[in-house]
Amino acid sequence: MGRRGAVCALLASCLCLAGILPAASAAAPAPAWTLSAVAEPSNFSAGRVGEYILAATNVGAAPTDGTQTTIEFTLPAGVQFLATEARNTDPESSSEPSCPDPVGGVITCTTSEVFGSSRVFIAQVQVKVPPGTPDTTLEAKATVAGGGADPLEASLKTPVQAEPLAFQILEPFEAPLTEEDGSPATIAGSHPYQQTLSFSFPTTTLG
Repeated sequence: MGRRGAVCALLASCLCLAGILPAASAAAPAPAWTLSAVAEPSNFSAGRVGEYILAATNVGAAPTDGTQTTIEFTLPAGVQFLATEARNTDPESSSEPSCPDPVGGVITCTTSEVFGSSRVFIAQVQVKVPPGTPDTTLEAKATVAGGGADPLEASLKTPVQAEPLAFQILEPFEAPLTEEDGSPATIAGSHPYQQTLSFSFPTTTLG
């Protein structure tokens, strides 16, 4: 930038500070969704009950706008629907979401309640895998839309076995403690960082 350009930029900055010229406006805070879908247990068994848990979290800097928010869940082919319930974790909410019986294998939960930032719209879907179902993988799909945020989709694959798996952490899971340079951590409290792990166990049967 030449001398004249620098002077012009400085003059424009001074005019903005004085309120003579408008400053560039920042983007307005808005809601935004994340969506997770997990199966409990992570592996279903023929003739047994399992559950899908759907969680849509408002990770935006603003609450949803009070328009209808919808979670849709497409049941995998071949499973038997048992029940659905949903809730809003926002303490300001005055009513729970509505989840009518599925239509055409699609469960729809809706609410017009506001979801504040970091609040979660949770839907739980209980199903049963028919007895005699061969080993397979169930495929399901979930979507969240509304509330003034962009829609989002998630998919989930759930293995099915004839018998429940043993209650265990499947190999080759490892969680070694290391320093930031990768060397072993040998002194308690010596590593200035943390790791967060989440688990989905393959069965609900102990033993």
